[in-house]
Amino acid sequence: MDGAITREHRGTELYSCLASLALKVNDKLLAKALALKALKSSNSSGWDSFYDGGSRIKAFEILSKVD
Repeated sequence: MDGAITREHRGTELYSCLASLALKVNDKLLAKALALKALKSSNSSGWDSFYDGGSRIKAFEILSKVD
């Protein structure tokens, strides 16, 4: 089970990273789609920056820059 949590977290981080890169090259449509995937793949601990690193917070920060 621990490995599945790690893979899930990595996927969420990857989507957020890619969304940030898409935003940097001004591809707002792709950035939004990737940020939404990050949110969908995150779990409820994503609101806690100490426990999860704030994966949901990062995704919402990207979304706030897109809209």
